[in-house]
Amino acid sequence: NTAVYGETINYWINNFDKLVVPYNPKTLVVHIGTNDVDRGDSADVAFNELKQLFDLINSKLPNTKVLLFSLEPTMNYSHLFEIN
Repeated sequence: NTAVYGETINYWINNFDKLVVPYNPKTLVVHIGTNDVDRGDSADVAFNELKQLFDLINSKLPNTKVLLFSLEPTMNYSHLFEIN
């Protein structure tokens, strides 16, 4: 299991060779994109970045089965917390 809380699709694109490829997974579960949308990226931008990520997966790990979790609706709750 490799997960990095709070990161974006571009983070995974830029670090794919280090964080995913060495494991040569048979199955890759992808739950990604929520942070991008929460940070203000449009659906088009997130979609294009997801396409880049899947192109990368297909080229580097052609035998890996990919399971994509859909984006879930979220709200930015940061205004509810005070950080000291």
